Formats: sequence, C-alpha cells, structure tokens
Amino acid sequence: MYQKRKKGWIKHLDFMLLDMGVLVASLLLSCFLYSKDMSMFTSVLYQRLTGLLLLFDVIVVIAMESYKSVVNRGYLVEFKKTLIHMTTVMGMLLIFLFYMKMTSMYSRIVLSMVYMFSVTFMYLVRSLRKFYLRKKLNSAKYANRMIIISTLAEVEACLEQFETKKYGNFFISGLVIIDAYMKGKYIKGIPVVCNINEVGEYATGHIVDEVFIHSNQYKRLAEDLSNILLEMGITVHLNLAVEVADMPNTEVEKIAGYTVVTTTVKMASEWQIFLKRCMDIVGSLIGIVFFAIAFVIFAPIIYVQSPGRIFFRQRRVGKNGRQFYMYKFRSMYPDAEAQQSELMQQNKMRGHMFKAANDPRVLPIGRFMRKWSIDELPQFINILKGDMSLVGTRPPTVDEVEAYSTYQKIRLSMKPGLTGMWQISGRSNITDFEEIVALDYKYISEWTLRKDIEILLKTMRVVFLAEGAM
Repeated sequence: MYQKRKKGWIKHLDFMLLDMGVLVASLLLSCFLYSKDMSMFTSVLYQRLTGLLLLFDVIVVIAMESYKSVVNRGYLVEFKKTLIHMTTVMGMLLIFLFYMKMTSMYSRIVLSMVYMFSVTFMYLVRSLRKFYLRKKLNSAKYANRMIIISTLAEVEACLEQFETKKYGNFFISGLVIIDAYMKGKYIKGIPVVCNINEVGEYATGHIVDEVFIHSNQYKRLAEDLSNILLEMGITVHLNLAVEVADMPNTEVEKIAGYTVVTTTVKMASEWQIFLKRCMDIVGSLIGIVFFAIAFVIFAPIIYVQSPGRIFFRQRRVGKNGRQFYMYKFRSMYPDAEAQQSELMQQNKMRGHMFKAANDPRVLPIGRFMRKWSIDELPQFINILKGDMSLVGTRPPTVDEVEAYSTYQKIRLSMKPGLTGMWQISGRSNITDFEEIVALDYKYISEWTLRKDIEILLKTMRVVFLAEGAM
C-alpha cells in the first residue's frame, strides 16, 4: 500500500505547528521578563495579541509558501527565510494595530522582544527539526527503498537531479541499466543491482518499495516492467516523458523535480495511514494487558510441561521484504523447528506454508492456547513496535518467501497483521496457499479503515467460537 505524498503547505504542518508554538512561547517569555509575573500574558489584551500573531503567521505561511523546500535548503538560507517570515508577520501585526488605533495599548519593549525571541527560537527549532528529518530521510531503515531504471546515457543526469532533492521519503538502493550490462558496477556510488531481464527476480528476493522508471526511449518496456512490478505490489513511478497505457490507481506527483505518474495496487492518504497506526497503538496497548494476564496464567504451565523459554521468537518477513522477530507464547517443544522436515508428509497445505493436523510437536497446553489464539498475544508487542499491524496479511517465514513466485510477493506489499482475511475465512480450514494469496490481494486492493474494523469484529467472533482453529 502506497501513501500519497502530501501537497501544498499542509505537507509541512509539523513546521507550522512548531512555529506557532515558538510564537506563543516568545510572547509568554517577553511578558514574563517585562512584568516579572504572568499577569500581563493572562490579560485579555495580550491573549488577543496571541490570536493575532497566530492568525498572521498562518496567512504568511500560505501566501508566501514559507516552507517550500524547507528540508533541502541550507541553514543560511533558512535563517534568511525565518527573518523574512517573522518580519512580515510582525509588520502585518503593527499595520493592523496602527489602523485599529491600538498601538498605545501594547508595550513596544514587549513587541520588540517577541520579534527577537521569535526569530532566534524559530530558527533554532526549524534547524533541529530539519536535522532530525534529514537523518531519518537519509536512513535506509526508515525511508522507502527505491530502484531507478534508466538508460546508460540518462542515468547520471537522473541521479544528479535526485541529489538536488535528496531529502525525499526514499532511499536509492540500486540501479538497473536498460541498454547495457552493468551488473555489479557502481554509478555515482550506487550499485547496479541487476540486469533489465532480472528485475522481477531481484525484487522478489530483496527489499524494494518503489521503482522509478526514467526513459523516453522504451515505452513498451516501461509498460511491461510496470505490469510485473504492480503484480508484486511494488509502487511504480513513471516519468511523464514516458507515455504509458492506462494503469490502476494513478496519481500525478513530483519526485526529485520530475513530474511522474505513480501507479500502485492501493493508494492511501496520510490521514488513513495515521488513523490506522492510531488504531494499532490503542489496540496493542489494550492487547498487552491481556498478554500480561495470560503470561501470569500460562507461563508456569508451559515451563512445567516443557522447561525452557516461555516465548518463541522467529524471524518473519514484513512489508516488502523487511525482516523482524515475531513473538509468540511457546506452544511446542524446543526442537520443533528441527523436526519440521520430518513431518512434511503430514503438511495439509498446498503451497508455501506448513500446517499439520495433530502436530506431535505441540505441547498439551499448546493445543488449548492455539485453539483460543492465546499463543498470539505477545504479537501485540510487535504491533506496538510497528513491525506489524492489527489487521493485514500474516507474516511469512524467510523460507516461505524464498520460494515465492513474483505475483505471490504481493502479500508483502502491506504491513503484516495479527489478523486478516485468512483468519476470518476459515483459518486452518483453508489448505490451498493460492487461496490465501487471493484473499490477501482482495484485502490489499480493497483496503479501507472500515474494512479493518469489520475484520477485527469478525476476528473476535472467530476466536470466541474457536472457528477453524488447529
């Protein structure tokens, strides 16, 4: 799932709120230093002044585009922009007070201090915020991993263009050259990760969030690559210089100065992503309470039946191939993973998953815990950390993903979940992996917050009745 890039002044709402906080703090500090107490700031007159400052600040932000390229611009330029911004705000305030014949009501010393404090603190706060964002946006851990596909003649100019807008929410992890064999070489310090005919194979085995196709010579190739990547759930950006056929879920955007058509299996707004994350945090905090209660009850039983670790930790694959450790209550004997190869003939799943009826590796208490999904409760920690979501696709193991075909990787295009379409559609009664892939694709392509809520409610019913449990 792809989060639409914010447009206009709203995409810098964080800077706007910080600036407004600085204005209020500067006025409060000025009043305190002038009057030696808070009586001046709490008066109706200066509360009105606070409102006027904030109003003019918003007007200046919108009218002058104060935050345009704010993350990319240098610190000297930032100081000039801050000075111009605050001079304009204070100028508008003074003009308003003059025409309303209110200048005599306010202390000139206080107004002067507000201006000086605001310029100083606003510059410092903006600089600190930019430092944090630059560090985060340049981090491969937090930014989306992007591959650029281009011709040998165009790739250096393309990279130079990206360098001028290097603080986007992406990290260029590799290149693919269309018209030359360059695999293993570096261009401007970035590796050529594969040849053009290996893109699908490479994306299946590596973390790839977005692909930028930059070439006006290979229209047909761009269309074919887009179709392959979309089938895998990867977001594709096509330079508008490349005319392509109709694609699903398209959005015209600006990336590194290029106007592109972005196409993906599902687009979501910033607010939708924010609300989904809020649901995850609230839900995980509630779930951790149940997890703590379950620990007190079941941890001693697990240890008595099979001395050893109470929790089972396994490396799983999350969004677009990112790996993390998923936690569960241990419901099997310690050597369960080593025994799996011996039990493959009992596997009731067709495809890249393992499920066995009456699995001999399961502890006596483990059967009870699995029936009522109690063993899953520690995953609320994964949800709180952000590795997982309340609702999504089930996180596969590393071995399962290594055996995926290209179209099956679409399961990884969304953050994995504690529950999802599979869990409410029969759980262990489903024995065909292709059916799971189809359910996951349906969920991802039709995702809404309302659907998440519906799945959570149905999950409660499924768990309560122990439907489809093994």
